[in-house]
Amino acid sequence: MAHDISSAIRDNQGRGKVGDFLKDKIQDGSNLSTAFCPHCMTVTNLRVSIISSIATEPDSKEKIVASRTYHCEACGIFVSAEEEPIS
Repeated sequence: MAHDISSAIRDNQGRGKVGDFLKDKIQDGSNLSTAFCPHCMTVTNLRVSIISSIATEPDSKEKIVASRTYHCEACGIFVSAEEEPIS
């Protein structure tokens, strides 16, 4: 099974799932955020980057995970990160 997920991502066969996930996140507005920047010392807009990767669970099963990182739009410093499984 591990080979199947890796192959799907490498061969872009899993692209539809990731594309659908990203489309849903963009439409619901969850990628548009503001937060307190510890460097600028003010509330600022955040730049969101989303990447997909393969994560191994404790029971050795692999799954595709979307990782979102948030950076300050003004200074570029890292503010936070989240991970969410893509089913």
